[in-house]
Amino acid sequence: MRWYGLAAAKTQLEVHPDVKMVILTDNATIGGTWAKDRLYPGLKTNNLYGALEFSDFPMTTETYGVKPREYMPGTTVYKYLTDYAMHFNIYDKVRYETRVLSAKHVDAGGWVLTVSKEVKGKGSETSTIFASKLIVATGHTAEEFVPNLPGREKFNVPFFHMKHLPKMQDTFKTAKSVCVFGGAKSAYDAAYTYASRGIHVDWVIRESGHGPGWMSNSYVSPFKLWVERLTKVRFLTFMSPCIWGDNDGFGTIRNWLCKSTIGRFISSRFWRVLQADIVTDVKWDAHPETAKLRPWSDVKYTGTMLSILNYETDILELVRNGTISVHIGDIKDMAGNKLSLSNGEVITTDAFIAATGWKHTSSIKLLPGDSDTELPEPIGSSEPSSYTTKADNEIFSKFPMLSQRPEPRAMGIVKPTEGTLDEQRDPYKLYRFMIPPVFASSRDIAYVGALTSVSLPDTAQTQALWVTAFFNHSIPIPSDITYQTVLHSRFGKWRYPYRFGARYPDFLFDTLPYIDMLLKDMRLRIHRKSNSFWELFEPYTLKDYKGLVDEWKESIKEVEIEGSHKPDFTLGSTEGAESSSSSIKLVKMVLIPTDIKTPLPNHDRATTPDSTIADHDPPPYTPFDSPLPTPQFPPSALASSSSSSSPSSSTPNIPTSKAVSSSGAISLLGPLRILESVSGSSSITLAQHVTVEGPLKSSSKIVLGDDVLVQGGIKGSSSILLDGGEGKGAVRVGESVRASGGVEFRGDVWVKGDVSASGKVLLEGVGGVVRVGGKVNSSSGVTVRGNVQLGDVVCSGKIVVEGGGKEWMVVDGDMSSKGGAVIDRDVQVCKNFSAKGNVSINGRLLVKGDLTVWGHVKIQKGSELIVNGMRTVHGKLEQL
Repeated sequence: MRWYGLAAAKTQLEVHPDVKMVILTDNATIGGTWAKDRLYPGLKTNNLYGALEFSDFPMTTETYGVKPREYMPGTTVYKYLTDYAMHFNIYDKVRYETRVLSAKHVDAGGWVLTVSKEVKGKGSETSTIFASKLIVATGHTAEEFVPNLPGREKFNVPFFHMKHLPKMQDTFKTAKSVCVFGGAKSAYDAAYTYASRGIHVDWVIRESGHGPGWMSNSYVSPFKLWVERLTKVRFLTFMSPCIWGDNDGFGTIRNWLCKSTIGRFISSRFWRVLQADIVTDVKWDAHPETAKLRPWSDVKYTGTMLSILNYETDILELVRNGTISVHIGDIKDMAGNKLSLSNGEVITTDAFIAATGWKHTSSIKLLPGDSDTELPEPIGSSEPSSYTTKADNEIFSKFPMLSQRPEPRAMGIVKPTEGTLDEQRDPYKLYRFMIPPVFASSRDIAYVGALTSVSLPDTAQTQALWVTAFFNHSIPIPSDITYQTVLHSRFGKWRYPYRFGARYPDFLFDTLPYIDMLLKDMRLRIHRKSNSFWELFEPYTLKDYKGLVDEWKESIKEVEIEGSHKPDFTLGSTEGAESSSSSIKLVKMVLIPTDIKTPLPNHDRATTPDSTIADHDPPPYTPFDSPLPTPQFPPSALASSSSSSSPSSSTPNIPTSKAVSSSGAISLLGPLRILESVSGSSSITLAQHVTVEGPLKSSSKIVLGDDVLVQGGIKGSSSILLDGGEGKGAVRVGESVRASGGVEFRGDVWVKGDVSASGKVLLEGVGGVVRVGGKVNSSSGVTVRGNVQLGDVVCSGKIVVEGGGKEWMVVDGDMSSKGGAVIDRDVQVCKNFSAKGNVSINGRLLVKGDLTVWGHVKIQKGSELIVNGMRTVHGKLEQL
């Protein structure tokens, strides 16, 4: 059970807390690739600290011991994933060492799973489970691929796949020389693991294959840019052809870069510079032996095979000094302890490690046959369909360079390894890379993690929410679903032809547009930065997607209020199914319901929707022992009253009005729905169950209170007061709030966009919670009091954060002040903190980025300043 499965389980439970869920995995522990039995000394992530964590469960230095600019050890990732499962009540729903043999679809909906479990003293026991929903999260590293090499039956030294290295650690002591077979990152890992212990390594790379994989340091170019973050800079994604890229709203720029002469020159130049920087930095060409490891294809067509040199010492030095010997040749024969290569070399070895990758087919057999589910089929099993031809034509028309890509610098003809039937398959054909089109209408199966991405956690989180929305009937099914599926599937074949793209989706600069596409399907905000400049040039991070589940839940409530759509599906138990049967379950990450053995439930009966899902506040947080809470946007009284006033309800209809405009004062009490905008030349006051479906604008003061929803933005030429204080309903604003005077929020107030004011800003979460999804920007000062959750805070005056009990105040972005700051409670700043002026701390201030102060810092007795990044104080740092 790995990242995608955990995210899927957590999201299902967050949206449907009463769902009955069973999770099946054939591993003995949580973790998948990072499971306890797959760890070995020296195993680390390719990701630096801060890039491999879920947005709602930070991997803090205090808890996990990893610091900025450090790679995470495998043991740390295993602990983190286990802690995540326990924290979100997933752990006790897992049945370990349980293998799913097959899954058979039921005509009335749902799946019958045949599972096998080893029982001590009894052998293998087989049983059946019924799941009304099935999520498959087996990924691509579950079942190893070991090629049929000539003469293997005559080979009598230890022969094992890299997956089993943890069980073969005795070879660290018994072997004097080992052979590593493969050319990608796992081969680098195997070679380094043995060579760093003084064991000679003969590294064999097929001359008939695609050659060595691309490797890079984490920071590239003379500017030392973090390569992982580069892939999530929106402007740089324009340089990479992407068939679903137009979902980001910048289709005009993308088309110009892909089709115009100047545009293609710019994008080609970008890739040449990136490749040259990597080659120069890694220094393959500095020695004739390391030159054998220089990749044969262009980095532009490589995808996630671009990996990271995350070793304690220089692996290429082990090549230069002869500890690692690189051989380019095919294995022609194996006998005894010797291998014969096509280049005439003969290698003597004490162990053979196959770093040969994974089978990309699902380990779960769908009945009656995978050919009916659009899962991988053997190449050549059928002639290209009209969809395939049409898709290829569209791809080459939109991206001419993909039909003119250079051939790799192969030593011979590239051909599959002998016996690789599983490698000779077409890629998965899944809608949005998750849903088999044939089962789209039944909405009872989804695949998560059936792809590779350089940005794993944010892709996993977004897929998990999309699947939840799909099961909830909140994602429409397009009429051309089959063609869209084929188009996206075929794109990988031409975009990344030299590595994984022809087998399954492979994302490098394609991740951000893919997330955009899923967010667009869910009608959620795509552009999540504070302004256009940062949208284009600031890397997207996990913090940009924090609270996404709550955002979607709120959007669904608003849709229900408007009566335009109401999901007709709720995860819940099936009436009459004894034990069980309920709702959701994962295979191998099967989110399935509790199991039943025979007899199976009556599938002809109707499914009864679950009861209303309650909003639960997250547990309290400290940065040392538990994760930050995901903001829970509360349902206002309006949600219940409005939804109950739908035509299907027995309560009276809410009065409606078109646009409201007046040169005098406007004062309206609800219940009332205004279908367009509200504008006035004087003051505007709205209260008691009022919905405005457009923007609100006034040349004077604006006062909103007691259950008011403004779906557009608010702009006032004077002060703005949003009052959702104790005993009142919440005030919600769908876009930004801008005032030429001051701004005051009290109680339950939620603003999705930015808050900007020329005057002072007071955010008082007393008797409720104040939440601002974007930036708070004041030309004066900002005062925060009570329970408040913010994006960024920027002001020209002083920032004052006053007491809020034991709760931490969380700023998801930066906190910046030109007038100093007074911190009088526990505050976490998820990015950088800067202040021009003195800073006083009476509580705990945790800064996950850098802290810069042009003034003195006074830390009161019993208080604490924790900075994960760089700490710079241009003054005195005084602990009182």
